[in-house]
Amino acid sequence: MIRVEQIDKFYGDTKVFDNFSCTITFGEHDMVAIMGPSGSGKTTLLRMIAGLEKPDRGQITGVPDKVGMVFQEPRLFLHMSALENVSCVSNEKIAEQILIDLQLGDALDKKADVLSGGMQQRVAIARALACKRELILFDEPFKGLNEELKYDTIQCVKKYMKTGIIITHDADEAAAFSAPVILIGDS
Repeated sequence: MIRVEQIDKFYGDTKVFDNFSCTITFGEHDMVAIMGPSGSGKTTLLRMIAGLEKPDRGQITGVPDKVGMVFQEPRLFLHMSALENVSCVSNEKIAEQILIDLQLGDALDKKADVLSGGMQQRVAIARALACKRELILFDEPFKGLNEELKYDTIQCVKKYMKTGIIITHDADEAAAFSAPVILIGDS
């Protein structure tokens, strides 16, 4: 259970959170969805849970030690192949299987810089899944994927992840994970 307790967060004069609290509860193989309008602080909250940013006031407790993250953009090593990008955090056999499950079997040896945006994003998802983290944070990871590919990718994520938090604007994505939803902002 992750507790977000009375946090404030400012960027200059802009207040993103004012005395915000929530509890994120999940069991094994669970996903929790964070939803809200653009600019409501969803990514900021995820970054604070990951420890990439600190609240200005309040605290976040209960975050596991081993956390992985899939950002909105892939953040790959562009000079490395898809397989090299994933096997740098796992053994090559596991990396290859996850990439195949994500329908990237034909792209194993292709350099990341020649892959389409959707392919790059799936490589980033594969890397997070192969890393075997206790918690994976997903920041709108399925943007740019067509509906069929998105559904197949969700099934793969469900197969390999332990627990996760996903930011999404898509209620169907949350429903595909049977994820309880935490609403932020005026939704």
